[in-house]
Amino acid sequence: MSEEPTRTGLPGNQEAGPLAAGKSVSERGRNHTEWIDALRGFAAMWVIVFHSRVALWVGFHDIRNNPGAYSHLDRLLAWLSPPAACGGSAVMLFFLISGFCIHLPYAASDRPFSLKQYGLRRAFRILPPYLFAVALTCGLEWFAHSLGGQSPTPFHQVARVALLSQNYGSGQLYTNGSLWSLPVEVELYIAYLVVYFLLTSTNRLSTGIVVCVASLIATAAYLSGMDILNDNFLRFWAIWCAGALLADWFKRKRVPEFKIWNAMVFLIVLAAAIWGEGHHWRSYNWYLGITAYLWAAVYFHVIWLALRRPESIYKFPRWCVSLFVWLGTVSYSAYLIHAPIFVLCGFFWIRIWGAKPASFLIPLFFSAAIWPLAWVFWKFCEFPFHQLAQRLAKRNP
Repeated sequence: MSEEPTRTGLPGNQEAGPLAAGKSVSERGRNHTEWIDALRGFAAMWVIVFHSRVALWVGFHDIRNNPGAYSHLDRLLAWLSPPAACGGSAVMLFFLISGFCIHLPYAASDRPFSLKQYGLRRAFRILPPYLFAVALTCGLEWFAHSLGGQSPTPFHQVARVALLSQNYGSGQLYTNGSLWSLPVEVELYIAYLVVYFLLTSTNRLSTGIVVCVASLIATAAYLSGMDILNDNFLRFWAIWCAGALLADWFKRKRVPEFKIWNAMVFLIVLAAAIWGEGHHWRSYNWYLGITAYLWAAVYFHVIWLALRRPESIYKFPRWCVSLFVWLGTVSYSAYLIHAPIFVLCGFFWIRIWGAKPASFLIPLFFSAAIWPLAWVFWKFCEFPFHQLAQRLAKRNP
């Protein structure tokens, strides 16, 4: 989520097949990584729509269980919501893209690893916008509280969130639970040092075994009810490193052919993931633990196919590709600020109208309206720190 767009300065994959005729040299160089940026934008959009339903809609089950209380149009529009209910899974796509982007410069030993540069880039790109988002969330909570809303998040809990330790028993911000993934992301950045050491001192197979075994043990512990591993990086380590594997394929120009049986596996896993969303698991831990890996497998295949068939991006209208690439550019900012703004808008909606919106068009409208605000946050908060990170990294080789 916090990585900069990847579409500049990267080589094309010569084994990915011929590119569409008539495309310029610059387009040929960009198309692989435009897919990554566009997928990041899609993931952010899907997560945002997923969260908008909570604060700004009565919910599908309420409409289905009380059809007489709602109009025919509201009941019809409600059927747009089931796909949005899978939007939380897009965080797995974020983790895959993060692993891809972090490992890409170092894959195939193309760039010597500098711990100082790596630390400066990661810290300045993710932490300052994150802390600004925490401050913004607290400000919006206090504003709503002053108008009669619920009490804001206690200070000690805010402090834990600011220190990225909220996933270990302290709880999230009341109106911005989305921030749970940022401590996980930071832990994954640190864990990459282990991955890089293993790759350079052993081989890819040994590294993969270590990562997969650690993730399987953590997942098994989580399924058994150890909630301290609820949002620990170990459960997502294999998913994140799968993104690094895709980067390794790409950089070595060895992206495997996507065969018919791969497409069949993709469809089976997709069906299982969708089924998992509606299945009554024995516990919430089982639901999250299993579906996370199912959706990660789905998105892994999507990125694999995108890297293998990069010319397929030209099958979409250019304006559509540009839009999703732009969404990907500001996706981190959108992810950071959308939840508390939705809660505040929902608070005012209920204050004025007395109940949550019944039409699913309302959360869709607010999901679209959040992006200009995200651009402002990106322009004046995230982007300046990206530039600062680049300058500091150059000065500290």
